[in-house]
Amino acid sequence: MLRAYFDESGIHAGSQTTIICGFIGPRNEWRRVARKWQKAMKGKVFHYKEMRNETKLLERLAKILAESRLAGINMGFLGDWDRAIRSGPPHWSTRYPSCYQLVLEMCVGHLENHSKAAWDGEPIALIFSRQDEYAKFAEKIWRAQRQRGLWTSIVEFGYGDPEPPELQTADMIAHEAFQCAREVFERGASALHVWEKWALVSRIVASHKPMLGSVMSEERLLAILRAQDAKRDAAQA
Repeated sequence: MLRAYFDESGIHAGSQTTIICGFIGPRNEWRRVARKWQKAMKGKVFHYKEMRNETKLLERLAKILAESRLAGINMGFLGDWDRAIRSGPPHWSTRYPSCYQLVLEMCVGHLENHSKAAWDGEPIALIFSRQDEYAKFAEKIWRAQRQRGLWTSIVEFGYGDPEPPELQTADMIAHEAFQCAREVFERGASALHVWEKWALVSRIVASHKPMLGSVMSEERLLAILRAQDAKRDAAQA
């Protein structure tokens, strides 16, 4: 069974950058990474906001992940969610009651595609870092999708406290991916250079290790929703 450990960033009200990010891989690779991670951390629990100035430690942790066989997956939405979803018919907001649901569905889609492409469709246990706002909501989505015969690769879905090394890795990549996306989208930074100052993302880019997934813009979301409506209307005509 593959194990995927993920975290969210930018889920607070008013954020125009929402990210779900983490790593997926087989259990034996997670064990190898966890041993190296624990040795580097020396018993401490990684919290990026508390360790942002510990450059040597960040570089060591980044090297562990960049050289591992774990695959990184990054999904996100950039834009004014409320403006976008309310600009169309009511069924848009019924289909996607929150930006988080959209990004979660995108994330699961890439997890399933990766399992099929790289691991012959191995089942996936998906674990998120525990947080209160969306925990029950996300699990409810998973159960509903399973009942409809979807998300069949995700055989386990749950939340855990952030202490395990696996969820600490998710904290690291989610924080950096969020900061990179926000600097480009909200602050107008150059996408060519924004990655350079972040230990993990810069190593992944330099190693040419693929970071799976995509970040959807507000304009792209509107184009997809309108295309879906046009397809449905044509089928009903």
